[in-house]
Amino acid sequence: MIGFDTLRAMESLRDSGFEESQARAVVDTFKDAVAGSVATKADLQEVKGELQAEIQEVKTGLQAEMQEVRTGLQAEMQEVRTGLQAEMQEVRTGLQAEIQEVRAE
Repeated sequence: MIGFDTLRAMESLRDSGFEESQARAVVDTFKDAVAGSVATKADLQEVKGELQAEIQEVKTGLQAEMQEVRTGLQAEMQEVRTGLQAEMQEVRTGLQAEIQEVRAE
């Protein structure tokens, strides 16, 4: 919680004309309201730790997904390469056969 001098606040309120009970009520109300809405260093550290853990989890997940994509792309590239090599071999064989026919004529 932020530093809040309750005694000084009560004295200031009393000096302004508040009665003791009124000053105490105002200070207590303020203190309770602020205590529930202000983050402490410990709160921030806790949230920081949670965020760091979540970031690491996302990073790990993304790395795994990237590896899956990389593996899939490599497999697809290999299939395309194999297919192209087979087609090239068919064309080569066809051309050689045609060359043989032309030579035979």
